[in-house]
Amino acid sequence: MPTAVRNNGVKSLDYRFALRPKWLMLHVLAVVGLAVMITACFWQISRLHEKQARNALYATHSAEPVEPVAAVVPPGATAQQQADARYRVLEARGRYLVDEQVFVRSRSLDGQPGAWVLTPLLLEDEPGVAVVVSRGWIPASDTTPTLPAGAEAPTGPVTAVGLAMEGEVRSSFGSVDVSGTDLSVLARLDLVRLQEQVEPTLLGVYLQLQEQQPAPTQPYPALVPPPPPDEGPHLSYAGQWAIFALLWLFGYPMLVRRSAQRRAQDAVDSGTAGDVPPTSFTSATRATTAPGTTVSSAGPADDPPG
Repeated sequence: MPTAVRNNGVKSLDYRFALRPKWLMLHVLAVVGLAVMITACFWQISRLHEKQARNALYATHSAEPVEPVAAVVPPGATAQQQADARYRVLEARGRYLVDEQVFVRSRSLDGQPGAWVLTPLLLEDEPGVAVVVSRGWIPASDTTPTLPAGAEAPTGPVTAVGLAMEGEVRSSFGSVDVSGTDLSVLARLDLVRLQEQVEPTLLGVYLQLQEQQPAPTQPYPALVPPPPPDEGPHLSYAGQWAIFALLWLFGYPMLVRRSAQRRAQDAVDSGTAGDVPPTSFTSATRATTAPGTTVSSAGPADDPPG
């Protein structure tokens, strides 16, 4: 169909160019980009809800009375019992198994690289049972941490009070702690992997140390603070992604329209506004003005039809 031409000579918009291969590719990329923005927005919202749920759980559980850890999470406790104990302030009495101590690498504190110090505590009231105590953080600039002077665990009876936490699980792309050998450094606080090299039965939670008797006299290991009560930047990030998605949703069609307008104006400027193929001469369009002379009444080939 010939492209229509307005009375003012400006070509009406023709979007057929948007069906060309390169434009189809741009359309696909635009849809993918919009999907990524929307997904990022909802992911930030889900992270916000996780933080809100965590804060509520911490506020509730940390206010409960302190109890012995084995009374709340006994040996062989179910996954639900372990989850229900999260952020409870629990107590453990016994002796540290210094020879079973390990580090968890790649842990930062106040922006500094370091590692966590994990020391199993053999419970005095549960023979053959131990709980892993995360005694705190030490600075470490590489993957082979070294315990600073004075950071050794006490060798006598101790009382450790800390937040009950579930062990960490490897993600799809996380590092693998090989089995079949005793490791001094772990990629994560994996209680299942640690059980492979510790003789006593480990409880299904560990304690993130808050207090200890006898009290530490050295700055390291530095106690790891409890989770902050704030919700983080997730709400603002979600809003930013939503704004980006809206701008993309309305901006891309405007981009296509401006391209169509530019093409129409270029056609007018080049004198091809009609885009109408030349009209063929027929006997009906001929007029005789003199013997042997004819002219066409159809006008120039590029003129729009009358």
